[in-house]
Amino acid sequence: MSVVSTARTTGIRTSVSLSCASPAAWAAGLVATAMGAGAVVSATSSIGARSMGVGLVMLGLGALVWGAGALRAGRPVTPRTAVAGGICIIVLAAGMLLVAPTHTSVFAVATVVAVVVPVALVTAGAARRGIPAPAAPSVRVLVVAALILGVVVTPILASVQNAVIIDDLGNLPVIPGHTGH
Repeated sequence: MSVVSTARTTGIRTSVSLSCASPAAWAAGLVATAMGAGAVVSATSSIGARSMGVGLVMLGLGALVWGAGALRAGRPVTPRTAVAGGICIIVLAAGMLLVAPTHTSVFAVATVVAVVVPVALVTAGAARRGIPAPAAPSVRVLVVAALILGVVVTPILASVQNAVIIDDLGNLPVIPGHTGH
């Protein structure tokens, strides 16, 4: 393989991975925000769970903003802060399993880890190599990434809701039928 074709292939891979970082950050932000909000509003949450929930909400919202900023800039912005925030999201999400195991979705924690780690690696790699911003992210790549992550995130958000409303015995409450107005 020649140097030119290697550079073209690497440029395409870099562009695709940078374009996927924004939707992945949005996915992590949505799940982290949902986990945090569930911990804050749950009637049975302890002070520790509520504190971790506030942290997850703030970091989740930060991930959403970071994803928009990275998409607008065409490259990862504030890479050190992004990696540190990603590590904090993973630690707090895993900590929720320790503090409130019956009200934390294992699937949500696994999704957060599975989405944050690649974003952190891409961000750190782009910062280390000093990759210039591509001309514009490919719309097709963004749409495919958003669809894939939407298919993954939507059921995870449902599992977060179920984990929050479940009782300590593992039963979901029965919601009586609506009889009208």
